Amino acid sequence: MHKLNLMASAVRLCMIIFWVVLFIAFLFIPLMLTWRSETKELNVLVMPNLINADYLDAFEKAHHIKVNLSYAESNEEVVMKMQATHGLGYDLIMVSDYAIPPLIKDGLIQKIDKKKLPFFKDFYPALLNHVFDRDNEYSVPYYWGVYGFGIDKNYFKNKHSFDWSDLFDVQHMPYFVGMRESPRELILIAAFYLFGRIDHLGDEEYDAIKRLLIAQKTHVVMYADERINNLLVSQECPLILTISGDIAHTVRRYETIDFVLPTSGGFVDIDSFVIPIASHHVEEAHAFLTYIYDVSILKKYIKLFDFFSPLQTVKVHPTLAKLAIPTPEMFERLLFFDAQLSPDIIDDITIALKTAP
Repeated sequence: MHKLNLMASAVRLCMIIFWVVLFIAFLFIPLMLTWRSETKELNVLVMPNLINADYLDAFEKAHHIKVNLSYAESNEEVVMKMQATHGLGYDLIMVSDYAIPPLIKDGLIQKIDKKKLPFFKDFYPALLNHVFDRDNEYSVPYYWGVYGFGIDKNYFKNKHSFDWSDLFDVQHMPYFVGMRESPRELILIAAFYLFGRIDHLGDEEYDAIKRLLIAQKTHVVMYADERINNLLVSQECPLILTISGDIAHTVRRYETIDFVLPTSGGFVDIDSFVIPIASHHVEEAHAFLTYIYDVSILKKYIKLFDFFSPLQTVKVHPTLAKLAIPTPEMFERLLFFDAQLSPDIIDDITIALKTAP
């Protein structure tokens, strides 16, 4: 009888232990799954039309990690998110050149480890060591494009050079134009045309910029980024303000369309990857970069989204060789959109331009 009582007690104890373990598991398994999920995910914030999920399967399988891509509409959006959260929630982000210095100054991004990026030696030298990150300690160039004019060669048969006056001097423009829609770009390009510089602007200069853009509006068919090339294809206007990388596909398809740089100099944009200071997956971020910059993968994205390679190891399409290869000589004529513009100035000029007849 005593043995039976002991066996019954042991059974009850085992049952109690079983149910306690089950209860604890019920409480903590969700937390364990969440922790496991966090260690197996890489959160990447990029600009649209440069990277998507089409070619990431091999990376996810090789590293047993899920890549979560999200997209930002502007650099200002990225900077605001970083400042609000100190980068928490992202492991890798893409921003334009002028947005990098404030991120460095505020301690929101960390230095990259070039030793873990074997492709770094293959960058075009002209894309490296610029004022926004002298030694590329924090940034890895991905997209680059030069601002200039898409033109209808049939319309401009006897014209061999173009400058900013061809875009802004409405007194001598018997044609209409297409403009990009970024207020920051428009303001700084107008400043360069009027004053030959984009910094140290005062109230009088901003008033002059406002008047210029309002006067030009009478000759503008459309302000747009994505659809701007269609204005040339449809012959709605013979000249547009665009970016070399954005018009590459159109130039290749249509012999009557070309891209030219302003003779007095222009602007360039370099979008780069940076790693937030709060990233918990720095090793995985470096591995992701190594994968994205693999020639076979990079070529797929270049073909899909039609932009120019930052690496010398990717073959250049002969039609645009003169623009697809960044050279020191080219960059000597180019500026970055790095002047300080207050939100009030941007809003004031934007509202004035939109409400003008």
